[in-house]
Amino acid sequence: MSPKKLINVINTKWSPRLAYGVGLIASDGCLSKTTKLISFVSKDLELVLLFQRALDVDKNIRKGRNGSSKVKRYFVTGFKSR
Repeated sequence: MSPKKLINVINTKWSPRLAYGVGLIASDGCLSKTTKLISFVSKDLELVLLFQRALDVDKNIRKGRNGSSKVKRYFVTGFKSR
């Protein structure tokens, strides 16, 4: 069986861009230990786009909601490690 191809591999060489992305994860992101998922949620679409650019992640941005709210007010992006 051949190994799975990694998609959206992040360059982990320390740089100002990576530091900015890590800072956003630390302040507004979410790390999941069980699914190896990193997600970023914000009401500010421009901030989500900056997050993607900082980490060179090209994933879809979707609208999300919190708790019992029926209105999707947040922009959500994320990626996971294999």
